[in-house]
Amino acid sequence: CCNDAEEWLANGIFQLQCCTKDVAGNLILQLINQNPKNQEDAVIWILKNFPPNLWSSRLSDIAFVPSCGRLLKMSQLFFSGDDKLKIIFENEAQQFMDEESALKSVEELMKYSQFMLPSGLKSFDQISQEDVLHVAQSIHTSNPKEIPTNKLRMILSLAEEKKMLVRLSNLNLYPTMLRPAHYPAELQWKANHMLMVNANDTFSYEHAELLGSVRNICQ
Repeated sequence: CCNDAEEWLANGIFQLQCCTKDVAGNLILQLINQNPKNQEDAVIWILKNFPPNLWSSRLSDIAFVPSCGRLLKMSQLFFSGDDKLKIIFENEAQQFMDEESALKSVEELMKYSQFMLPSGLKSFDQISQEDVLHVAQSIHTSNPKEIPTNKLRMILSLAEEKKMLVRLSNLNLYPTMLRPAHYPAELQWKANHMLMVNANDTFSYEHAELLGSVRNICQ
């Protein structure tokens, strides 16, 4: 056996006197399939020693990735190495594998690839309409002061790309503009502090001078 396989045998995982690397790999895959809960080391060995085409189909249907007290399939979670995904799903640990998991050391090997690993950890391009709706609803119920601007811009951009703006029009996703410095002092301004309002209750900043005293203006 190779050194890694010999180590597995020495640890008593397989009570065999001799085996090839391929045999060890198949036995480890069987072990993972039978009891994935405590087999992170076995998964790591497989990912490090074999190309994705030899294990992707075998692991794709197994829930072995820990996330917030659950074991999920790779395709049910997102790849945490993408900064854009971390912005979109900020404070949503359930979207990623656990930070303390030993699998973090091979997360790069588990990420989605159209041809090599179609069942891998999801990429930014795989954000679904349901994901967008989930994040938008979370923003809708959040304190406006606690909503990162880059997250808000990104989710609205995704909503536009996926033709969902009408669907989300009743959610408070648009921050109101504060009073512009050049606005006439004798006129009142509708929003004295920043609010989050829905699309039907705001106008473009191009209409600020005309409507700012009576209607909310979007930043």
